[in-house]
Amino acid sequence: MYFVGPNKNVHVLILQLHEETEDGTLLEKIAVYQRANKEVAIICNHQRAVSKSHDTQMTKLNEKIDELKVGRGCT
Repeated sequence: MYFVGPNKNVHVLILQLHEETEDGTLLEKIAVYQRANKEVAIICNHQRAVSKSHDTQMTKLNEKIDELKVGRGCT
């Protein structure tokens, strides 16, 4: 299979991910995966910054979690 442009870089990262995680522990595999995922996102020009509405979304989610805890009788 022949890859060009960003796809070639992604293919190389996939091969590297497989090689680096083949004999590793779970924590090592997670670290390698996260690094590779970040590199792919950069290659593909994905947004890596926190969105402007992140704080609002997190506040709403935490409020919902608190409501569910109260409903279940959790402290």
